[in-house]
Amino acid sequence: MAVQTLRSIDSLLRDEGFTFKSNLLLGKGLVLKTIDCDNYAALYIAIAEVLKIPLVPVYAPNHSFIRFCFNDGTYLNWETTQGIPQQDSYYIKSLRIPEESIRAGVYMKILTRKEFTAVSTIISERT
Repeated sequence: MAVQTLRSIDSLLRDEGFTFKSNLLLGKGLVLKTIDCDNYAALYIAIAEVLKIPLVPVYAPNHSFIRFCFNDGTYLNWETTQGIPQQDSYYIKSLRIPEESIRAGVYMKILTRKEFTAVSTIISERT
């Protein structure tokens, strides 16, 4: 059910013509319909808030994705730029995330709304 819900959101965004491009401000990305990983995550989170779906943003080095959280404490990572689920190991390996950074809560952690806004703003300001 979680994957079906996430695929529906992905399909909606792609049907609306959104495509992936690195590091754009959300406003510009919405106009151009080219959005980065942070903006994809923000759109998923916004849709999830309206529909009461338990999605949360997660941060990895220079990358955001979302996590569908289940009542039993388990979760499903969703790579918004690809429209598919991914294991933690995918992010750890492909982004070369050191175990110390994960243990310290720097990467692969669920972000609060304030943290997600800060991360998105910092990354957007670099461009």
